[in-house]
Amino acid sequence: MGCYYTGLKMIPESRRKRYSEKLELAEERLQDAEELLHELSDKIKKLACYKAFQELVESLFDVISMFLKDSGKEIEDDYTNLDKFAALVNLTENEIKVLKDANGLRNRLVHKYNRTDDLIAKESMEFLLPHLQKIIEKFKELVERNGSSIQANEGN
Repeated sequence: MGCYYTGLKMIPESRRKRYSEKLELAEERLQDAEELLHELSDKIKKLACYKAFQELVESLFDVISMFLKDSGKEIEDDYTNLDKFAALVNLTENEIKVLKDANGLRNRLVHKYNRTDDLIAKESMEFLLPHLQKIIEKFKELVERNGSSIQANEGN
């Protein structure tokens, strides 16, 4: 059975497969959101777009939590987890901001804070989706490199 290292312990191949499944879901939902984004005047398509964006962001933050757990770090709230993860894998300030903004938009869409303005949501998603695609690719590279980035930055 294949394993990879995160710097603290060996992780079974089945766990690595779970990372891949989460990232595949993120990619699918990103594509769904992109396709539906220009049809927000249709209530059903708008809700589907919002749901796709929500699942995209949740998948990315699940991957972040998984990396932290597999690195022996304590799991906390999404924003704290993101800060810990960023230190482990050297995320750029822009990548951190994009993930925080995406999580904030996800929260507004899910909880309908301040009766989310559809135009603002659309513009935010149009800006965030291309950046999230790049982040998905970066996360996939981390998984493919068998966690070597985490191992290399273990001292942080």
